[in-house]
Amino acid sequence: KRFLKEKEKEDSGRLDYSVLSVGVMTLGLILVVEVVRHKLDHSAEGRPYFTAVLENIYAELTTLGIVEFCVFLLQEYHTTMDKEKKDVFGAVHFALFYTALFNAFQSVVLCFITTRISHKMWVQTEALELHHYVEVREAFERVEATLRKNHPAQESPSTTSEDDPSNVNPEDGKKSPQHDDIHTEYVFEISWKGVRALFARVMDVVRYPQLMQRYNQLLMQVRFHELRVHFLQSNNLPAKLQVSDYLVRCEQRLLIKMAHVSAAAWLLLTASINVLYFLMGIMGTQTEDPDIVGTTLTYIFFCSMALFVVLALVVYNKMKKIFAIIMHREDFWDAEHQDDETRRKLSDEQRNLFWL
Repeated sequence: KRFLKEKEKEDSGRLDYSVLSVGVMTLGLILVVEVVRHKLDHSAEGRPYFTAVLENIYAELTTLGIVEFCVFLLQEYHTTMDKEKKDVFGAVHFALFYTALFNAFQSVVLCFITTRISHKMWVQTEALELHHYVEVREAFERVEATLRKNHPAQESPSTTSEDDPSNVNPEDGKKSPQHDDIHTEYVFEISWKGVRALFARVMDVVRYPQLMQRYNQLLMQVRFHELRVHFLQSNNLPAKLQVSDYLVRCEQRLLIKMAHVSAAAWLLLTASINVLYFLMGIMGTQTEDPDIVGTTLTYIFFCSMALFVVLALVVYNKMKKIFAIIMHREDFWDAEHQDDETRRKLSDEQRNLFWL
């Protein structure tokens, strides 16, 4: 006992430096965060998309700090506050914050993949077209002729439109015939004909994998040429204009919009959670088994993910169908040369293409 009392006396004479040490560590952490933020801002300079993503992350962190500050004040000055509810609130709030961070990360990955594909489809294709379009067109016609020989029942004469301004090559001023898409990019239709077309498509890919890959590659370049010429002529632009730069800027603007989680999305999420809360409450009351509720929520989560994947494929197939219709409707291409009544009718038809 004598030794314990002496120990207590020695401890009582010491100064407590824990507050100062925590303050030094906190200031050090703040300096590290400031340095990392400065590096990120410097790296994002001149990159509008990554600047928008960083601004969204900073906004989410600001919201997180404000909410946690309010919770801290309530806990500090509201003595009857339930600590268990506060912990649940913090866990849910951080889960929503992690969701926003995951959306930002997903947007960055999507931007990386999309920009690589668009650079190949637009920038490289336009650079190749400006110098070697004649060779590309001849190679496409040879591959198309080979595919026609393998499908004599589907063979039909190529549709040539000498009056179509979209067929003019800006390099030599010659008209290039449009092609009859026997082996165009596949668009699925819910019908017996669509099932047969799907089976024929699979068989073509299995029997002629390299030839089909070459055909699709050349078809993309020929289509890009036709759309590019039509765009330039419709807007009275010079033939040397880089259309790919315009397309890249449009794509960047759409990606910036997708990186932001809108208030409508949060409201829909809130409404969905309330509906699930109500339904799971009924299920829990009737079954009195929390495991069933948890299992049901798990199935709902994964089924929702699968539903969104199916919805994305449906939208993708719909956009391909719209593109195929526009490519084959010559009256859509020459709408600016028609009278007002015809233009209004064509505009209504184009808008109707976007409805399921």
